[in-house]
Amino acid sequence: MRVLFSAVVGYGHVLPMVPLARALTDAGHEVAYATDPAFHEPIVSLGFEAFAAGMNHRDVLARLAEANPDFWSMPGDDRMRIGFREMFARIRLRPMLADLDRLLPTWRPQLLIHDTGELAGAIAADTAGIAHAEHSFGIRRPADVLEASIAERESVARERGLEDPGINGNRGETYLDICPPSLQEAGGVDGPNVVPVRPAADAQEADAPLPAWADRLGALPCVYVTLGTVSNHALHVFRAVLRRCAVAISHAGSGAMLGAAAAGVPVLAVPQAADQFLNARSMADAGMALRLMPDELSPDAIRLALRRLLDERSFRERADAIGAEIQAMPTPSSIVPRLVELAS
Repeated sequence: MRVLFSAVVGYGHVLPMVPLARALTDAGHEVAYATDPAFHEPIVSLGFEAFAAGMNHRDVLARLAEANPDFWSMPGDDRMRIGFREMFARIRLRPMLADLDRLLPTWRPQLLIHDTGELAGAIAADTAGIAHAEHSFGIRRPADVLEASIAERESVARERGLEDPGINGNRGETYLDICPPSLQEAGGVDGPNVVPVRPAADAQEADAPLPAWADRLGALPCVYVTLGTVSNHALHVFRAVLRRCAVAISHAGSGAMLGAAAAGVPVLAVPQAADQFLNARSMADAGMALRLMPDELSPDAIRLALRRLLDERSFRERADAIGAEIQAMPTPSSIVPRLVELAS
């Protein structure tokens, strides 16, 4: 079976799909990615064929700023809603759809798996008569975030005489959900087509030894600090180090959130953009994190929050409990037969 993964933006959307892509490859299937033209090298370095599709993220950000000059001064929830609509629906959808329309008849996959932010893949697959599924990169989007984006995609689907496949499985499309229940937003979609998939590293990576420099850190609590994954290539090293840490300070990106949860590490969330405000709120509500909004950041505020996370055991206990939820989720390899059935 040939499987095409379609994704946008870069590491935060591509990497969550890699465990499933590798599980499919290990099962003997052929896998390729269609993604931003400038993101080919990282895809190839992961061992997959890459096709250019859609727009580069830098160009998307330029168009976002042109259409919404006050975007970065908006409240966090407005940034998430408008950013999803503008970047993924209004700006990216049609260019990606045009490229997928050209690619699918030539590469001829039997199944297309698109990430939650890649809104063209399902329409292109329906046009070509190919089975498709959505792969999450974190928490399901709230209804108010999706409303305008769904309306935009409905219009494109109607032009082709198609029904819009929805987002997050809300209209029956198979939805591969990598978010554990305790971090999921209330009122999300459930049903037979919502398939949980473990986001954690496989056993080999989870047991990776610590790098030599970690032994020199001493006995004081170790705090892991990250603001993203742009330079994060050696994932096994980061996962091994995270297990050694008492607290993680992060921008609350979906990958950082799920990585900390899988390792049972409490988080100080300092969200900056996109879904990070949603993630920070969910982690705090679940009891594994404290959050500081952009206008609350100061050295004293960070120091006080960090001290609470280190001293109050409840944060570690909740993080451990969510980590156990993740370990109980089905592995990527276990859902491969279901995807084969879907494609057939």
